[in-house]
Amino acid sequence: MRIFSPRFISIVGLALALMIVIFIAQLFTNRATLALTKGNLQAVETFRINNRMQELVNIAFDLQTKLRNSAIVLNEERSKAIADSLNYLGYNSNALTQTNTQAKTKTYLHNLNGYIDRQIMLSFRILDFAKRKDESGQRMLADSLRILQLGDSIYTNCLQVQKQLEIDLENTLVLNTKQANKLSYYNRLLALAAIIAIVLMATIIIRRHRKQLQLINDLEKAQKVAERSTEAKDQFLANMSHELRTPLNALLGFGQLLSQTKLDEQQTQYAEVITSSSNNLLNIVNDVLDISKIEAGKLRIDNRVFELSKLMQDIEMMFSASIREKGLFYHC
Repeated sequence: MRIFSPRFISIVGLALALMIVIFIAQLFTNRATLALTKGNLQAVETFRINNRMQELVNIAFDLQTKLRNSAIVLNEERSKAIADSLNYLGYNSNALTQTNTQAKTKTYLHNLNGYIDRQIMLSFRILDFAKRKDESGQRMLADSLRILQLGDSIYTNCLQVQKQLEIDLENTLVLNTKQANKLSYYNRLLALAAIIAIVLMATIIIRRHRKQLQLINDLEKAQKVAERSTEAKDQFLANMSHELRTPLNALLGFGQLLSQTKLDEQQTQYAEVITSSSNNLLNIVNDVLDISKIEAGKLRIDNRVFELSKLMQDIEMMFSASIREKGLFYHC
């Protein structure tokens, strides 16, 4: 005995396959979303770093231009402005090293921070010599600053960082494109699986519905045939009962007439057997009609008193000839 039909198993398998494809598509959707978010954040961080490096390069060149001139006169206000610029330069340089970048980019940023620290250190020493009116020390450090060309080194290092940031961003975009292509592939696969599942389920449902309609139609036809058969049977029983009642009534009538004539004891017994058998046969005919009433739900049962001994005597008289013929004995 089969618990599940192959059609049911195929529907369950199709539903499970569709669920697996949906799960995989959702997984790739989440990955693509995370990658896209990461790429957007990386792009924003790249623009922020580029803007900050551009500002650092401008400040570094400006400070280098101002401080490498050994003849420059630094009053208190101008020294304070340069010191503020140096502090701003150092703060932003340290902030760049804390950004979330790739390892190679972070190495370039640390190198950049080293160049900026050297420029800041020399610049503060120049300010210190200028504050103490030590022209020889100021001239020596200004020459060192001019020879080292730290501004050019900072600019070159910023270009390396910028190029590496572009490479990292491009790699991220390529990876995001691959993720998007995978997502698009699984979405197409999901759409195709959904279409196939819908078509198959619709086909199965339509075929099953057609079979149900055909079964209902066959049942209606069978019911009509059964009703016609029942009607024919009822009509046959009714006709048969009426056809049988006519000769039975004749037998009963002639049996009663025969019993009213002068008969000896044995003939009287035979006449009684004829009358009893005719009554029994009439009862059988009536029972056949009762079967039709039972099937139609119209039979009514009456509660009447009867004598069991009289019934047994009638049975003995009805089968007396067969009992004698077979050598049997009947006692009640």
